Amino acid sequence: MKKFTLRLDEETQKKLQVIAKHEHCSVNSYIISLAEKCVRDHEAVHGPIPPAKDNERPPTA
Repeated sequence: MKKFTLRLDEETQKKLQVIAKHEHCSVNSYIISLAEKCVRDHEAVHGPIPPAKDNERPPTA
């Protein structure tokens, strides 16, 4: 798993904490589930995204 910094405004962060608590998970786990759903939804419409090699950048739109 890759680690990176995510910058959020304080209000959004606090709201995510409330939602995550309601869902009985951490904010980190909740954000991961949102990102995974976003990828699934995108691939359902546009087809699979090929995995990037470690030394290459993802394509830009």
